[in-house]
Amino acid sequence: MSERVLFVDDEPQVLEGIQRSLRKQVDLCTAPGGAQGLVLLREAGPFALVVADMRMPVMNGAQFLAKVREQSPDTVRMILSGQADLPATIAAVNEGHIYRFLSKPCPAEQLLGAVADGLKQHRMITAERVLLEQTLSGAVKMLIEILGMVSPAASSRAARLQRYVLELAEALAAPVQWQWGLAAQLSQIGCVTLPKGIRLVPSGQEVTDTLIVRLKSIAEGVGVVEPFRVRVSI
Repeated sequence: MSERVLFVDDEPQVLEGIQRSLRKQVDLCTAPGGAQGLVLLREAGPFALVVADMRMPVMNGAQFLAKVREQSPDTVRMILSGQADLPATIAAVNEGHIYRFLSKPCPAEQLLGAVADGLKQHRMITAERVLLEQTLSGAVKMLIEILGMVSPAASSRAARLQRYVLELAEALAAPVQWQWGLAAQLSQIGCVTLPKGIRLVPSGQEVTDTLIVRLKSIAEGVGVVEPFRVRVSI
């Protein structure tokens, strides 16, 4: 297995036992608490799978894995739970998008099997995301090429907007940033349906009464019945 796995537990002997049981079969890292786990995730990630103890001081397993999901949505998350933690663990699984929980003490064979299942789940998630991204990107590229032939000005605006949106998404550390870029590219695609005379009106040009009448006609044709206003783009 080449995917990396992170175990988080505040009991050193538990982490030592996990290291002894799995280090030959799994690319393994450990952290002694939630805060340290988040630092490791940020500085040494990504990890395909994160397994956390439920009962830890300061930040319990459910709280830690919720933060993992924010930082790394594709990472598969599991909880290690003692019997006393069972009700809270079940709630965490049901409400926190946690893939599976394991009961302590967990035999090495069972733990290794759960890790293998978690890594398989991560491969499925990653493959689906890559397929979706490639499929959508191909479709959007074709539409943008059509837009470029029909309205070069709109195509130029879409490219400019995509650059701004991607820079903003990166600054805000938004997840799955490729979706924002595709959305920005598609923002001008409606221009292909506008009559040529309207589509080619340059930004900043005075909007004449004749143009307003034509715009009203288009709006009524698509069912817009609210009071009509003209908005000039910058």
